[in-house]
Amino acid sequence: MEKQVLGFCPVCEKRLLATKLYCKTCDLELSGDFSLNEFSYLSKEELHFVNIFLANEGSFKDVQNELDITYQKAKQQLADILLKLGLRNSEDYKEEEVENLYLTNIPIKDNDHFITKLIKVKLNGYNGKATIPLINEGKTLDIRLAEDGQGLVSSRIPKSQLGWKSFISAYEIITAQDGEAYKGYARAGKLGSEKLPLTSIEGYVASNAHGIKEGESAFSPGFAITAILDWVGIVKNERGSLIKIVEKAVCISNYEEALINARTFIKELDSSPQVINKLGLFRHWYYFDEIDGFAPSKFIGYKNMNMKAYEIAASINLDGKETEHSLTKLFRLAENNRKIELINKLEQYLNAYGKKLNSLVEIHIR
Repeated sequence: MEKQVLGFCPVCEKRLLATKLYCKTCDLELSGDFSLNEFSYLSKEELHFVNIFLANEGSFKDVQNELDITYQKAKQQLADILLKLGLRNSEDYKEEEVENLYLTNIPIKDNDHFITKLIKVKLNGYNGKATIPLINEGKTLDIRLAEDGQGLVSSRIPKSQLGWKSFISAYEIITAQDGEAYKGYARAGKLGSEKLPLTSIEGYVASNAHGIKEGESAFSPGFAITAILDWVGIVKNERGSLIKIVEKAVCISNYEEALINARTFIKELDSSPQVINKLGLFRHWYYFDEIDGFAPSKFIGYKNMNMKAYEIAASINLDGKETEHSLTKLFRLAENNRKIELINKLEQYLNAYGKKLNSLVEIHIR
């Protein structure tokens, strides 16, 4: 296997020169200072891009699909390569061209979280950028799709703070607390403090999306995240320390969504001692024939419920009332022999965790 010529010194990172050339056929040797061609100074990733670009005869669409990148990202990479090859002058790389590298539209993927889908759909309708209102009267926030497709960017917020996971995390911690959560105030306290508890929006986003540990300082992107979630119709972003969910936008709308949550609950319960400790308190249980298992109303009523967020909120006495309206449309109370049968089954299930049934337990079935 032939070794590739290095274009840059691994020590000082300056361009390398070839000082000897050798022919394997006739043993000819030439000595001197030989410059490498410009393609030798491209990185492996850049050469890979060039190969794919040429193989697809310059089709950006095919390059996008093969590399799984956006159109704007493909244009950006080509522009950078052209600059390196000397085929484009840096003076020609004008501000309006940089502006065009931002996404104006982003694909909606089947496996996107529904929060991500809502934001993508909304911004696609605004050609990738919008100005949205903040709580303070007259104040606004400019947002746009990030060029890498992994979230949003704003001149007022570091890019890393507005990835899709930040918005999903905010949604998860609100729904885990029956649709209402403390905003949190990262500027006034470290994670885990009274001002920035893990159950707050800014606290949970800092922990779950950005990997901040308890006792550490965190950035404060909550005003932007809640404003954007309000803009897409998920929360009511009003003055005060609490954020409330818009029930009709986030409660499950069909049986399949409830079943997904039930699968999550059953699969992840064993790893959550905090939730196990609450099992005897749950009054309303829902039985799913497909998995021969139970899940509580507090967990299955919101779309894409998350066990980690629910676990953090387990110290709070939740009643699950916010989801009852949606659940009553999809389930009915088990009665007579069916009720007795399922109560016995649920009792055995809880006994395995050392818990007893709530004396007011109700079993709901499809």
